[in-house]
Amino acid sequence: MNNWKVLKLDSSYRPIQVIDWTEAFNMVLSGRANVVEYKENHFVHSVNEKFQVPSVIAINRYVKKARVNLRVTRKNLFLRDNYICQYCDNRFTKGELTIDHVTPKSAGGPKTWENIVTACRKCNQKKADKLPREANMFPTNPPRTPSAKMFVNIVQNVDECWKKYIEPYCY
Repeated sequence: MNNWKVLKLDSSYRPIQVIDWTEAFNMVLSGRANVVEYKENHFVHSVNEKFQVPSVIAINRYVKKARVNLRVTRKNLFLRDNYICQYCDNRFTKGELTIDHVTPKSAGGPKTWENIVTACRKCNQKKADKLPREANMFPTNPPRTPSAKMFVNIVQNVDECWKKYIEPYCY
């Protein structure tokens, strides 16, 4: 099936998250959200009906401290770290990169933006499951949650209509 993405806003039209179109579609059908904008020429069909796929939806409630929320995925992590190993500071292709938990999973390190960095295979194997001080290997850039600016850069590859909802939160 299609992997279309939908921008989810709160009731004040502040961006919250990017979700799959099926989740957005279910939120609209159940009355928990309304369609703000549709994807042009993107339709899904049931046996008897044709539905236009949403591009932007707004949920029916205000979210206190709404903040753009990017999921921790390989793709998003590589974009945040600009395809650069955070230990040797060299650029690699996505096939040459791995993901490293700064505080290893074996030491209770979570899968969060603040604990994961990109690493080349050589550096990841060298650090292994040691803490940075044990391996004497520290990330070049401390890992942190990406800014909304990164979100806009990702959005440039998705739907043009999203920019007007996201850009006000980038500065």
